[in-house]
Amino acid sequence: MTSKKSTAGGSAMSLGARFQARVSAWYCARILLQTPVIGQEFDLPATSIAERIYCETKDSIDDLRVELTGNGKIYGQCKTSMSLSTKTNSEWASVLIQFYKELEKTPVTGVERRFVLFYENTNGNLEKLSKFLKRYRQLPTGSPLIDAAYNTDEENIKDLDNLLQTLHSEDAKKNNPELQNLVNSKEVLLRHTYIKQLRLGENESDYFGVVDALQYGLLTNSAQILQVIQSLKTLADDLQAERGSQDRLALRQRLQGEGVTLQDSHDYRLDFERLQEYSATELEYQESQGRAKLIIGGKQLPITRPVVEVMLEAAKTQSFLVVGGAGTGKTGCLLTLANQLRDSGERVWYWAADSLPYHSAPEIQTPLKLQHSWMGLFAEAASGAGATLIVDGLDGLRDTRAMNAYQKLFSLALHRGIKVIASIRYFDLQHSGTLREKFPALQETLSLEFRHKDLNKVNHFFIADLDDNELSEVISYFPEIQTVLDQIPQLREVIRNLFSLDLLCKLIAEGESAVQLSGISTQAELFERYWIQRVESHDRREEITEALELLIEQMVSQQTLQVVPKQKWTTDLNGDLFSTEFIRHPHSLPGRLPELKRIEFNHHLLFDYLAERLFVRSRHENLANELTRSDTWGLFLRPSLVLFHRYTWNQGRDYFWETLLDLERNSVSVLQKLPGYLVIAEEAISRDDLQPLLDGTIRNDPDNKHWKQIIQGVITAAQYSSLPRLFKSTSGDWWIELARDLIQTGNSQLINVNQPIFFSASNALETLSEPAKLLLNQAASALLQFYWSQGVPPSSFFRVPIECICRTISSDISASSNIIRKIISYDELQRAGYIQIYEIVSHIEDIWKADPVLAREVYDAVFGYNETSQSSTAMTPSQIFSLTSTRQQDYDLARHILTEKFPQFLSNHPTEATRALIRIIKHFYNRKEKEDLQLAKHPLVAKARKRLEEQILMDEDS
Repeated sequence: MTSKKSTAGGSAMSLGARFQARVSAWYCARILLQTPVIGQEFDLPATSIAERIYCETKDSIDDLRVELTGNGKIYGQCKTSMSLSTKTNSEWASVLIQFYKELEKTPVTGVERRFVLFYENTNGNLEKLSKFLKRYRQLPTGSPLIDAAYNTDEENIKDLDNLLQTLHSEDAKKNNPELQNLVNSKEVLLRHTYIKQLRLGENESDYFGVVDALQYGLLTNSAQILQVIQSLKTLADDLQAERGSQDRLALRQRLQGEGVTLQDSHDYRLDFERLQEYSATELEYQESQGRAKLIIGGKQLPITRPVVEVMLEAAKTQSFLVVGGAGTGKTGCLLTLANQLRDSGERVWYWAADSLPYHSAPEIQTPLKLQHSWMGLFAEAASGAGATLIVDGLDGLRDTRAMNAYQKLFSLALHRGIKVIASIRYFDLQHSGTLREKFPALQETLSLEFRHKDLNKVNHFFIADLDDNELSEVISYFPEIQTVLDQIPQLREVIRNLFSLDLLCKLIAEGESAVQLSGISTQAELFERYWIQRVESHDRREEITEALELLIEQMVSQQTLQVVPKQKWTTDLNGDLFSTEFIRHPHSLPGRLPELKRIEFNHHLLFDYLAERLFVRSRHENLANELTRSDTWGLFLRPSLVLFHRYTWNQGRDYFWETLLDLERNSVSVLQKLPGYLVIAEEAISRDDLQPLLDGTIRNDPDNKHWKQIIQGVITAAQYSSLPRLFKSTSGDWWIELARDLIQTGNSQLINVNQPIFFSASNALETLSEPAKLLLNQAASALLQFYWSQGVPPSSFFRVPIECICRTISSDISASSNIIRKIISYDELQRAGYIQIYEIVSHIEDIWKADPVLAREVYDAVFGYNETSQSSTAMTPSQIFSLTSTRQQDYDLARHILTEKFPQFLSNHPTEATRALIRIIKHFYNRKEKEDLQLAKHPLVAKARKRLEEQILMDEDS
């Protein structure tokens, strides 16, 4: 590759330019190696390390500049060899002039500059001068030059002194007026001047030195040394040609991009070792807590989920979130993933978020005693072997500031190319738009089998409860569980959740029989039994309960899940508390004494249940006031609020509704009311369960407006939490029945809140039960009738109910046909055909399957009416990037769809299709423009003719 010099020095890639490129490549190698020899050579601090190189600079000394740590700068001029001529137009004079001009520039405070002449070929005079200048720099300031000379140096010193005097002469200053202070600056100039020979030929010492250093101090695979040397040479040529610069990170990334594997630098290895050590202790601690296995008695079963294998493959190239409900096994999956990545040689940094629950990224690194910033660590790791950052349990932070700190940490890592994997509960992710944006779904999407459809814009794995195969594996290993399920079959669904399954295993291990466990059908009831077994049956139950209450109050007050208890526990009470297996000591950092004061709960779900039982439940009578305080605990205990509402739903339904209404009356924030909405959405299993919502909205009393807010919140929550799941499993009919009944009230506000139910049902229509399809048909018909009776202008809101009617026509052919016939009537086509007819023709197959005659009427009506309006219509609802069409274009699109589907209609129902074709032809001939119409070339006629010809040939062949 050729390069051009912008200053004096001749043609492209002359010998001097080639030497300059080799010097640049040599310094690039030194920057990569981070060895401190550079500073020592030029009387800079011994710890000085080359950080960045600039080539073909705009400095007075323009060949190269190397910047070092500690504010040192080396300005280099490169010559293959040079005569120490005393002539003012010589190369030597030119070098001194450049050095002097750089010296005269005002230096940045604290910056140490060195001016270096690099030469290649052996030159006795330059070697002598280099030694002389070194001796001179060691003399006290103000010493004459001659004091540094040996007898053999005197001639050279005189020549140097004469040259400087000549350059300062009047004649010389006419050409270079800036040299007028040269003599006065002579001593400073010479003390900053260095002469260094670099033997960089392929068989010379400096070349071999840097090759050895790169091979054994930088490369993981020493066989890549020739590739690295060639890359640095090419880079040096490019830097000269482009006046470029490179720092260490850019150099490492360049080599890494070329497939070169690099060692970690010495400067960062200690930090990497600390992170590795901390990760190892975190993994060991989590495993010791049984987070990845089930235990009954002396038998242990490691939990292996099929999703982990897919996660392992994705972790090679992608960052993603691990999402799931509470207790589904996210931690176990991450433990297995982290260990398998480590076993394969990957560098993994793993910890639980609540182990380092700090409020800023720098605070997170402080207890780890890291010497470098996260940005530096991530950049260094990315430029070498890479790393994967795995953070478990973001939902355990329960602190907005701490969550923001981790999001900042993830941004730094992702920006530098570090893979990030983090786990979080589904609900918490739904309410963290910033976190979702940091993990956008990639075009190469992760396995659809392990994705949640409502998170299609997020790169994630969804950890569901155990499926049949996974649960069967557990039961086959632990026959004790099968014995219990034989007596209590309703427990099977409960223990699909790993947390519930673990509770059951512990109860069985404690000797609980099927008789004692009978009647349990929910996770809450299973926990209640666990509470009775561990606390209520204990002789010191009152002391244990009080201690746990105070501990939770302290955690809520301090908004953290780790505290040093304020109350002093006796030795006996301390032992009893730990024997419940509710609490534990968090593990200590590497090198620290065991943590024996701080307390946390064994599982976030244990904290959630105990906080509901011992904190929220005792405040139920004043709940609204508690949740409207400025220092409310509502968000911190959001999972416990869900458990509380679920408890009142099951144990006191009237009280549940009174509590929800009281929250509305007191203007509690939506986020604090959401737990109640979610409980209705997830727990309602019949139309009767939802009746209080309808009753409240139709009563004429002051609470009417509050009930309307409640029903809107409930339906919105159901849209995301339960409707998709219910409709997919041919269940949830009661929600569609509620939608129908709300529409039939004729109240526009109640009618509008039904949109989520319609959208969810239409998206899952193929899996709806037959009764649900009939209810949906009735609801859609009622909604259209309401729109028409109120004179609602045509809009996209009409499309969903029309689609639902068409796709469920077989559930009530008569009523559906009446609605469709109204839509295709001449007056209605004229009024709103451009909007309404699209859904009719898009689902014409459903219509002809149920009623071929009606399908023929649709063809007749659509081609019988001619839309000519050029009024603008909106193709998209966006006001930022809006697309428009016209009424005629929209209507013609419907005709085009019917044309495309006509051959299929003709095949399935030839009689009615032929009658439709005859009617269409008559419509064409009745139009005023019939003289200009070439009927045989019309697409529909042509398609019909082709299909008939194909049928005739098939008949002849048969």
